[in-house]
Amino acid sequence: MKRIAEILTIVLIVTYLLSLPASAVELPIRVVVNGTNINFPDAEPFIDENSRTQVPIRFVGEAWVRM
Repeated sequence: MKRIAEILTIVLIVTYLLSLPASAVELPIRVVVNGTNINFPDAEPFIDENSRTQVPIRFVGEAWVRM
């Protein structure tokens, strides 16, 4: 009985750790246009509450035109 309780505890701990949200780790957002990394001097891209990535389009458009 003690062995079953130990296994059940380990399974519950692993399940809990795997269920943690991936958004807990914030990684920087990179924007690449035709292989060139875009620099955003005044406003950085971000992910909003609806999980959509918001990017200042001006710099993307300018980088695309320069290509």
